[in-house]
Amino acid sequence: MSSLFNAPTLFLCLLAGWGLVATLLTASWLLERRSQQLAYWSCGLWCISFGCLLQAVRGLLPNGLGSGVGLSIVFIGVGFIWLGFRVFDGFPKSYIVAFGFSGAWTLFFFGVGGVSTEPNVRVAVYTVLLVSQVALIIHSIWSGWKRERLPARLFIMAMLICYDTITFLRLPLSLLAPVNDVAGVYQTAWFGPLLFILYVNGLGIGIGIFSLSYERSLRQYKRVSEIDSLTGVFNRRAFNELVESRIVAKGGVVALMDIDHFKRVNDSYGHAAGDLVLCRFTGIVTQYLTEGMIFGRTGGEEFTLFVPSERCGDVAALCEQLRRVVADTPIVWRDAVIHLTVSIGIREASQAGEELDAVLLGADAALYAAKDRGRNMVVVGVSQCIGGHHGSPIGGFAPVTA
Repeated sequence: MSSLFNAPTLFLCLLAGWGLVATLLTASWLLERRSQQLAYWSCGLWCISFGCLLQAVRGLLPNGLGSGVGLSIVFIGVGFIWLGFRVFDGFPKSYIVAFGFSGAWTLFFFGVGGVSTEPNVRVAVYTVLLVSQVALIIHSIWSGWKRERLPARLFIMAMLICYDTITFLRLPLSLLAPVNDVAGVYQTAWFGPLLFILYVNGLGIGIGIFSLSYERSLRQYKRVSEIDSLTGVFNRRAFNELVESRIVAKGGVVALMDIDHFKRVNDSYGHAAGDLVLCRFTGIVTQYLTEGMIFGRTGGEEFTLFVPSERCGDVAALCEQLRRVVADTPIVWRDAVIHLTVSIGIREASQAGEELDAVLLGADAALYAAKDRGRNMVVVGVSQCIGGHHGSPIGGFAPVTA
């Protein structure tokens, strides 16, 4: 058993495993230099790898270099990993907290009698410090999970909890079966098997860190593909994908909104002013969004709002309120003041199973009716929306009145 779980060999395996993951993270960082967390994680894993190397050959080195400096470098590496998670989630970082454990180990090893000479005392001090440092990483990842629920977080936390638990077992095991240090190699029945389990677990942690970075990138790329870069709301493709399944399953109400005379804004004040108008309009509408509503930019100056499971009359009242707020909110552009109005057409999916395209066609027809009647108006397709806050129907449509 002792030959199967040879400690120096296992330390070399740890070096190879951590080094491989460190190489992957470093390559990722070289492609994305602005990613500070990748830099921290890479530094951390390289430090841990070098610390494992010193541990593997400590029988050939002075004790102060193999155990003292080697484990101090391991603590520095774990500190870098903690910093990486803090940066990854936008939390405050502290270099004192990150590298304080390395300083404490160095102080104990070189300044406290018995730590450098007695292997069981050394195991106890190292275990307490490492378990505490890893617990800080677990806490940081859990705090990040509350903000952004990436699946890899749970995997890393599970691996770290397992790692901490196995590491903590060294305390009672060193009391039941004390360690003997023979030529720099720990001699005891439990040390090798425990180190092997930590080796496998450590590989899982490294792979989890790489996966976490990959998941974040995928989510960001997906968000970029779904969000209109100017206004920050859903683009046409994302809006249609989100609404299609909902409107077929449960129905709902669609409101098409078009900023009146938007081309005049671009022609008179320039496209920068037009961009400001689009952003201000989006800001007004998003203030009134509630849970379940979906809002997107589906054309140049055209926006679409989906409201699930609401009476059409209530949606018409909301749109009329939006229309008034837009009209009463002047936009200052340099030395000019831009006054906006918006025309809105509403169409209800009266029953589940109706296709989104059909609902959008109905809303578009109502919108054109609003444009034909002078703009700055909310019009409802009354054949689909009976009752509510609207006036007398004209040609199958009814203007909304306050």
